[in-house]
Amino acid sequence: MVRNVPNLVQYRDALLDRGPWLAHLPPSAQQALEHPESQYMFGWSHGRELMNGRPDYSKGSFYANPVQDIPTSPNPQYPEYYSANRWPMETDLPGFRGSFRSLCQLIIQVGLLVAKHCDRYVASQLPGYSPAFLQNLISNSDTIKARLLHYFPKDGGDPVAAASSEADIDSWCGWHLDHSCLTGLTAAKYVNTAALERGDVVWPTVDDSAETWVLPEVACPDPTAGLYIKNRAGEVVQVRIPADVLAFQTGEALEITSANFLRATPHCVRGASTTATPVGDDQVAPRVARNTLAVFIQPAIDDELAEGYTFGQFTHDVLKKHYS
Repeated sequence: MVRNVPNLVQYRDALLDRGPWLAHLPPSAQQALEHPESQYMFGWSHGRELMNGRPDYSKGSFYANPVQDIPTSPNPQYPEYYSANRWPMETDLPGFRGSFRSLCQLIIQVGLLVAKHCDRYVASQLPGYSPAFLQNLISNSDTIKARLLHYFPKDGGDPVAAASSEADIDSWCGWHLDHSCLTGLTAAKYVNTAALERGDVVWPTVDDSAETWVLPEVACPDPTAGLYIKNRAGEVVQVRIPADVLAFQTGEALEITSANFLRATPHCVRGASTTATPVGDDQVAPRVARNTLAVFIQPAIDDELAEGYTFGQFTHDVLKKHYS
């Protein structure tokens, strides 16, 4: 975890406050943001990813490259990396693009500092490892991808959620490994979306102040909900990220390039129980949504993770497992 990051809280709030509104855009506006040619890895994605073998309706995602809007070196073999960003219209979500890019670029800058420490450690353990290997991968990469996530209240969004056990630790997001080198994470922001779902809100316009976007923030009413990881001993540990802190996870690409000296972090997200104790008026668990951002810091497609095995090949192998 990294503390004392300038502007983090301001940038985080600006983007995450817009997450629920994105998730409740009219279907026609959401459909315009979809990009099936990239396997829904650009723009809006809901119900396209597989979780535990079935379409995942528990969360909606928005993907974009925070470094470049249009690929400078297009590669039709890898549309999941080399497609143009699909931003919401400014009239639909004012300020969304700017807040997305500001937060993501801040996380990338901090990620470079984390990479420096990763390089230092691996170089001390692995003969022949370049002392700036990971830093160079990140600095030269054109495949960095960010994902804004909105986890719907557990009884909303997923047509078969009622059949799932509330005891499932991965009820919001199944156990998986990121295939990046590093993943930068913000603290999750829990909000009560009841009024938004009922339509009892006025949709913000370009002339409205930032406060217009703010839905009632709630402390998660279920202390067992949130991010879980497995440590090297295989123990399941709940992770709580403070609002003014960035967290970084190691991914599979870094595990391969570091010859397993840095291991990928298995993780999942547990949903808020629908039987949790209410926090206050109209702040019961079924209407509590979770919003967060993940920035996947990863190599260019032609960079080799192992001899004869590029990051591009690795990406295709991973996507076959997770998307229908």
